[in-house]
Amino acid sequence: MVQSSKPMHDVYKTCKTATFGMGCFWGCDSLFGATKGVLRTRVGYAGGTTKNPSYKNMGDHTEVIEIDYDPEEISYKELLELFWNNHEYGLTKRMKRQYMSLILYHNDEQQKIAEESLAYEQAQRAPEKIVTEIAEAGDFYPAEDYHQKYRLQGHSDLAKAIGLTPELLQTSHVAARLNGYLIGVGGLEQFESEAPRLGLDTEHIRYCAMSIFISLLFVGILIAVAVALGIYFGLLNVDDTAPGFSDLVHKTGDSIKDSIQKKLD
Repeated sequence: MVQSSKPMHDVYKTCKTATFGMGCFWGCDSLFGATKGVLRTRVGYAGGTTKNPSYKNMGDHTEVIEIDYDPEEISYKELLELFWNNHEYGLTKRMKRQYMSLILYHNDEQQKIAEESLAYEQAQRAPEKIVTEIAEAGDFYPAEDYHQKYRLQGHSDLAKAIGLTPELLQTSHVAARLNGYLIGVGGLEQFESEAPRLGLDTEHIRYCAMSIFISLLFVGILIAVAVALGIYFGLLNVDDTAPGFSDLVHKTGDSIKDSIQKKLD
């Protein structure tokens, strides 16, 4: 790939910082990276007392994401809505500390909003008990380079073309955006509207758009398969609302099952 435009690594805006633990930090790095109003992301370890933790020696820390965001484009409350609805392991199952649900606030205002938000979510999910912990943010230790912008680094030619360096893995605006877009976060329309402002040339835009399309297609196929299996095994009932579709699913499932049985026999 030949770079003819200058990628937008630096964004000079007044920003605030939010810190969340939501399970493995690869997923939330992509989720927030492509969210409107987010300027930069970096993943690391926080919430504990162990000095200089690493992935193999994390001590009592948790995997977290640190987000720099523009409060004029997205509020802390809106970030919390994404936090509550995108946990890898859920909100009511207590996990080992590495993957626990954690909100680390940076000021009194964030503490108040986080506590009110937790109370609201708990009321919505009762009688299940949310296990999320809220604590004051302390030292943040950046994770190793291979954890930063993990999805983007999987597109090595693109990463090289935009001049991604170890330092930029934690500070680059365009890297944060692409790390989410490449797996479908934000969608194709949002990407295409923002791509010219990110300093991407036509070749890069085409490459990213195709990657986004493939990612969304794959997700759509997985959802369709999950729905079909749910209908076939009686977990979803659409017999009354879509009898034709339900009948097709059952006939197809029976046909597949019979074919497998014949091969086994």
